[in-house]
Amino acid sequence: MKRSEIQQHVFDAIGIILVDKSKIKESSSFKDLVLDEDDVNDLYNELQSHFGIVFKPDHRAQAINSPHELTLARLVTQILKLIHDKSQRSGTEPKGRTKE
Repeated sequence: MKRSEIQQHVFDAIGIILVDKSKIKESSSFKDLVLDEDDVNDLYNELQSHFGIVFKPDHRAQAINSPHELTLARLVTQILKLIHDKSQRSGTEPKGRTKE
C-alpha cells in the first residue's frame, strides 16, 4: 500500500470526525485538529479496523496526552511501519511491493 493511499484514508477518517476540514493537512498536529479523547479513540479504532493493524498503547497515549507532538505525517508513518511489521511477521509483503 502506498503512503499516499494511507494518507488519503487517514484524512478521510478525520474528515468524518471534524466539522472544519480545512485544518486537515499533512503537517497538522492533533492539537491543531482539536481532537478530544473520544475522537482519538474513534479514529484509531477505525484505522486499526481498516488497515488490520494494532496500534501500540503509547501511540494512542501520545495522541491524547501530547497532541502537539503528533502530526498526521507521523501517524501515516506509524501506520506504514505497523503494516510493514505485520507483513514481516506473516511472511508476506504489503500490497504493491515485491520481495527482492
